[in-house]
Amino acid sequence: MLRDNGENGKNLLVNDFRYKDRDFILIDESHNLRNPSTQRYKVVETFLATGKQDKRLSAVIFNFR
Repeated sequence: MLRDNGENGKNLLVNDFRYKDRDFILIDESHNLRNPSTQRYKVVETFLATGKQDKRLSAVIFNFR
């Protein structure tokens, strides 16, 4: 699903018609979002910057900053 599309890649969820009307997302395996330099992190960050809310689940112990 994720590809290196530059700025368009960051807006993947924002521009997807399946997610436009969503106000909340549940993120499983959220330990994959630990590195802010990854595209996965940037896509979620861009989506949440639009005012959406999230809940993150993970079986791995880590700290969000």
